[in-house]
Amino acid sequence: MMDITLPDGTMVVLCHYAMRVWSRSHHGAIHLYGHSHGNLPGDSQSCDVGVDCWDFAPVSIEEIRVRLARSPGRAEPDHHQPRATP
Repeated sequence: MMDITLPDGTMVVLCHYAMRVWSRSHHGAIHLYGHSHGNLPGDSQSCDVGVDCWDFAPVSIEEIRVRLARSPGRAEPDHHQPRATP
């Protein structure tokens, strides 16, 4: 796993495996993963960047951002907030 920061300040968490939550996920960090060969859908902050999902060609961060923008919003609740009690 590796955390990087893009020139625009966006934090990116890179990992071979997909994660449901990751460092700073509730603060706008994006997660790029592989391993699932397109069988695990991403969302507006996570994306499978394996070559089999991108016509077996490298892609730019701009292309990844377009796909993220077209994906469903995050479904994971902020695990730092207390859960509502019934």
